[in-house]
Amino acid sequence: MNNNNNNNNNNNDNPFENKKKYLINIVLVIIIGLLTNISMAFFSDFKSIISILKNANYLIVLKAFLIYSLIYLIDVFRTKLVLRSMNFKIKFKDALYNSVSGYFIANLTPMASGGQPYQIYHLTKLGVDSKTSTNIIFSRLIEFLIFSTVTVLIFLKKILEIMNGEFLGSKVLIIGLIASMGITIFILSIFINPKIIYRTLHFLNKIFRFKRGKKLLENLENWTDELRESISFLWKERFLIVLIDFALGVLSAVFQTYAFFVVLTSLTGKNFDFFSLFLIFILLNFVIYYVPTPGSSGGVEGIYNMVLVGFVGTPHYVTAAIFLWRFTTYYLQIAFQIIVLLISRRKMNESSRVDSNLQ
Repeated sequence: MNNNNNNNNNNNDNPFENKKKYLINIVLVIIIGLLTNISMAFFSDFKSIISILKNANYLIVLKAFLIYSLIYLIDVFRTKLVLRSMNFKIKFKDALYNSVSGYFIANLTPMASGGQPYQIYHLTKLGVDSKTSTNIIFSRLIEFLIFSTVTVLIFLKKILEIMNGEFLGSKVLIIGLIASMGITIFILSIFINPKIIYRTLHFLNKIFRFKRGKKLLENLENWTDELRESISFLWKERFLIVLIDFALGVLSAVFQTYAFFVVLTSLTGKNFDFFSLFLIFILLNFVIYYVPTPGSSGGVEGIYNMVLVGFVGTPHYVTAAIFLWRFTTYYLQIAFQIIVLLISRRKMNESSRVDSNLQ
C-alpha cells in the first residue's frame, strides 16, 4: 500500500487549532449539562439528591474514571491490530492520540458526530492512505451497529420488561429504535456498496452543476472503487482480525456500562443485574446521540434519567447516579483528554508517521 503523500507537519494536526470554537463548545457542554441536571433534580426530590451526593463515597468517582479510561487502551490495541493487518505499523503514542482526540471531538460536536471523521483525517496525516483510514474507522462503526442491532432485536422484549412498564421511557426507546434501524440500514448500504456515495453526488451534480464537478466525480469514483476493494480485503482476507476487533468493541461497551454500574450500586447499596443494565445501555446508545448539542450533552442525562427510572425504581437515586456518572465519564474525561492532547502536541514531530509495506 502506497503512502508517499501526506507530508504535512504534524504540529498542525491537532484538535486545538480552532481554540475559540472548542472553548465555546466546552462552555456550552457545561451549561447544558448543568441545566439538564438541575431540571431533573427540580422534578425529583432535590433534598434527597443533595443528601445522596453528600453521603457518597467519592472513591467511586476515581474508580469509575479509571474503568471508563480503559476504553482508550482498548482502542489503541484495536487500531494497532487492524492497521498491522493492513500492512501499516503505528506507534503507541500516535494510536493513543487518535483514540483520545476522537473522543474529545465527539464530546464537543453536535450529536457526537465529529470524532470519527477526525480520526480518519489524523490517520491520513500519519501516512495511512484515505481509503484504508476510512475503511478502519467505518468498519468499527459497522461492527458496533451490527452488535447493537442484533442484541436489541434478540433482547427487546426483555429490555422492555426490565424497564418495569415505564411508559414514557419505553415510547422514547421504541421511537429511537425505529429511527436507528433506518439509519443503520442506510449506513450498511453505503458500507456494502460505497458507490452509493458517488451516485448520490453524481445525481446532485446534474441538478446544481458544481464547480469542477466532473473532475471531482471522476476522483470520487476511483476512490470509492478503491474503498470497496479495501473493505472487501479486510472483511474477507482478514476476517479473524475483524472478529477480534469486534470482540474488543464489545469489551469497550462492557467497561462503559460497568462505570455506571459501579456508581449506581455504590449510591443505592443494592445489587443490580449487570447484564440487564448492559442491555439497556446498548439500546440507549442507539437513541441518545441524535440530540443536536455538543456531545449530545443534556440529551444523555435526560434520556438516561427517563429510561432508568423504570429499572432502578427511585428517581432521586437515578438522578444522583447519572450526575456522578456523567461527571466522571464525560466532564472529567474532557479535562483528561485536553491534558493528554496537550502533552501529545508537544511531542509530535516528523517521527509521528506509520511504517508501511510491512512483510
